[in-house]
Amino acid sequence: DLDYGRALYRYFQEDDLGAITQLMIARQRARNTNQQDEANLLLADLYYDFGLYEESREIFARLLTAEVSDSIQSRIWFNLARLRYEQGHFDHARDLLSRISEQLPKGIEAERKYMLVNLYLGNRQYDQAADLSNQISSRSIWKLYARYNMGVALAENGQYEQSKSILTKIGEINAPSTELRALRDRSNLSLGLIQLRLDLPEDALESLSRIRLEGPLSNQALLATGWAFYRLDQFDEAANPWRALIRRNAVDAATQEAIVAIPANYAKAEQNTLAVRHYEIAVKQFDLQLELLDNAVGSIENDGLISALQENALLYDSDR
Repeated sequence: DLDYGRALYRYFQEDDLGAITQLMIARQRARNTNQQDEANLLLADLYYDFGLYEESREIFARLLTAEVSDSIQSRIWFNLARLRYEQGHFDHARDLLSRISEQLPKGIEAERKYMLVNLYLGNRQYDQAADLSNQISSRSIWKLYARYNMGVALAENGQYEQSKSILTKIGEINAPSTELRALRDRSNLSLGLIQLRLDLPEDALESLSRIRLEGPLSNQALLATGWAFYRLDQFDEAANPWRALIRRNAVDAATQEAIVAIPANYAKAEQNTLAVRHYEIAVKQFDLQLELLDNAVGSIENDGLISALQENALLYDSDR
């Protein structure tokens, strides 16, 4: 069908909003098409990706009341299970996944197994989770996500060596894509924090050293690196990542902690004069941030934020 084909073209161009628009236009035309169920299924998927869970659920519910093929029905069960899983209704999600009778497309099948792995982990069924994660295609990133979750779960269950083995493998992978690099950083950060919790600061430094300095987790990595050095009583080395951190975004939670960690570090090193001075600096920084926050709240209450947005042409076309 032409309308469905246009929507698919937008979808594969990663223009999700354009695909939704095309599908909604097609529905308004009310044409009899051979692929109406597939079009509705795609629209529900796109709604889900935009976080419109209720709208997505309503479409799935309507599809279930219609006469649809077994393959589409299996896709509906999967998507409803995914919705319930996201909402924390894990038993219901497991029940919906059990209703799937037809083979799902490869990418969706991998995600189905990923969800089941997490459900096993939630019930502490580690052997079943491990077996199922091994069945996920090695070409799918869902396998790495499943392995990462298993590594974290094993650490929480006191199985450090098994956890370390899994997280280290992910933390050392060759990561050509942005998503893989983010997952690699996350694995190294999680492992480093686990090692700090187990009082293994030297091992933590090795794990944390593999995290990119400009990635989205770099602030947390710098903070943890400072604490690792602190645990080793290497106070000068501990201060270096914290100083680098406070030169970044002042409202970031890791930066906030570093502002207080620096004077605590000086106090631990018995450099009391420096500790007092940096505590005073920290107080001034927090007072300034509170003042900025109060100003922001006042600006919003007085419509100053809207005026500022208008002046910077964020709400209106600058040509008008």
